[in-house]
Amino acid sequence: RERLPYARAEARTGSRAVAGVAAAVSVGTPPFGRERRDGSSGQATNGSGYRTPARQREPGAAPSPLDAALVRAVQWRYSVGGPVPKNRVFRRRHPFHLETKMFRYPTFLTAAFAALALAFASTAASYAQDAPSGSRIEARAIHNDALDADMRYVVYTPAGYADSDESYPVLYLLHGYSDDEKTWSSDEKGRMQGICDKYFEEHPDRKRIIVMPDGRVTWYRNAFEGPDQYETFFFENFIPAVEKEYRIKADRENRAIAGLSMGGYGTLLYAVHHPDVYSAAYAMSPAVMVGQQRQRRPDGISDEKFAEMTKKAENDDVILQLEKLEDKSAVRFTIDCGDDDFCLDGAYRFFQTAKRLKVPCELRVRDGVHSWDYWRVSLPLALDFFSK
Repeated sequence: RERLPYARAEARTGSRAVAGVAAAVSVGTPPFGRERRDGSSGQATNGSGYRTPARQREPGAAPSPLDAALVRAVQWRYSVGGPVPKNRVFRRRHPFHLETKMFRYPTFLTAAFAALALAFASTAASYAQDAPSGSRIEARAIHNDALDADMRYVVYTPAGYADSDESYPVLYLLHGYSDDEKTWSSDEKGRMQGICDKYFEEHPDRKRIIVMPDGRVTWYRNAFEGPDQYETFFFENFIPAVEKEYRIKADRENRAIAGLSMGGYGTLLYAVHHPDVYSAAYAMSPAVMVGQQRQRRPDGISDEKFAEMTKKAENDDVILQLEKLEDKSAVRFTIDCGDDDFCLDGAYRFFQTAKRLKVPCELRVRDGVHSWDYWRVSLPLALDFFSK
């Protein structure tokens, strides 16, 4: 670590995979630092006086297969099972950046890292995390042909799932804006595995599978234009694939949905758009007003195009769609929002509309703000609600 400042920087941010690769490649290799010229020998050296091998690829040259394999190993730390935004992978310009230092390492080390990268790549599409309780967290992916990209998701299976042939109810649990499919199960934020393990230990008759998809920043709805039709893919491809892969009771009575913030809005949107799919919806701090803001008419747009935009906005307005529900009792709702949460006004407006229409809807307002401290308490309350 004294000789690897970039490894220390990565360790401070918790990037164990990158720091581990950096530390490992340093075995038998001189440390890297600011290069200078040694006037006596004419050799390029770093700040400690070590000689630096001259063999390296010119900037801009095409990366070799071994370079690409090493980069995949680095990318694996940032995003299991999918592509990584460029600004996240090389934001510190590591010593093994594509354009430089790869050929400074001895051939046997390069080959070793190629093998390591291939091992990472083979597990990138899925991984598993078992708890002492017997529950399991699995990361999976399903390909979206329209986008030519994988949709990642995480699945929680309760204790006893692997040892029986029993089928379970399912909960689709949605994350918030700027989060991803791993946020609910992360130790830093959601901690849902420990929460659910404790809850199901106390209520073994309420066990269910929990599916956490990556909603990116789509607001869980279809784009106005283009191939990113997230909602359509979710119902036509994603749900059937997941419920075929796992022993899930695939009927609306055993299917529920919940989410926070953007995911709370997505929960309400999917419940009002697809009352034939879900029987219950639990929205935590739903970003109702944020998620359905309508754009002003852009300059130069035709009347026909603006009419299409307006129709799309109305279709994504969860309060308006609630009023259009034919069967007002098809879905049971709960709105759960902190008294100091900026989403409270929109959440309360949805609740008021539901009560006026005699839609079964409960409102829970507790002391709290828009934070994980609030939502971690909400999760077992949601499980209580679904068991009614």
